[in-house]
Amino acid sequence: MGRYPFKLVTFDVNGTLLKPKGAIGQTYAQFARRRGLSVDPQILDGGFRVAYKSMSRNHPNFGQAGLQWKCWWQAVVRETFKSAIGLADEKKLSQIDVVTDDLIKHFSTGESWEIENGALEVLERLKNNSVGLGVVSNTDPRLHGILDDLRMAKYFVFVLTSYEAKVAKPDVQIFLHARDAYSRISGTGPECESILHVGNSYDLDYLGAKRAGWQGILVNCKDPVTDPGCLSFGNLKDLDDHFVKLGCD
Repeated sequence: MGRYPFKLVTFDVNGTLLKPKGAIGQTYAQFARRRGLSVDPQILDGGFRVAYKSMSRNHPNFGQAGLQWKCWWQAVVRETFKSAIGLADEKKLSQIDVVTDDLIKHFSTGESWEIENGALEVLERLKNNSVGLGVVSNTDPRLHGILDDLRMAKYFVFVLTSYEAKVAKPDVQIFLHARDAYSRISGTGPECESILHVGNSYDLDYLGAKRAGWQGILVNCKDPVTDPGCLSFGNLKDLDDHFVKLGCD
């Protein structure tokens, strides 16, 4: 076994370890058809982006401080469909409520998510090298059930969602909460410089981790990167190869 420099490695989830199965618009349209609604998937895609951005701005962190996560997502889904069918058809609007509940249940299970290529291999390698693993993700509490369904929860010492932490990346506090959670469960408190966070967002993951005194690495990142010292890999297989070079057998 090589001498690996990190005691704890945390991962972002959406876009890093997991991705939704299919485009959001396609999934929404599919569930709408089951309830007798025909909606253009491309319009739903655009409507979702607008609704998600608006709700995130007006009710941050999935409505944690007020709406609560389920009502937050209900509002996002309803606004997404309203952008596609308009506001005049009362019958369709009532059908949307049923579709909304269907979609919230669907995205609460592992069935709606796909494990990124190389994710299990990199987790296995780190775990086999006695590296502590955790999750730090801007999402709601459904993540716990999703990881259970996908049989991935076994890899992690802790899973911390922004909703439960009451603070979201890139705020330094969520990274401090993560370190505290690991220390409390494992009985050891790693130094900040021996903690690595892996994610796909330059601002949320890399810069957030660096401000907390941690190390950061990007995977599948589409953002412009301005720090010349930032390591960024196109996929998890390349990240796994990097860990091997660092001493992970």
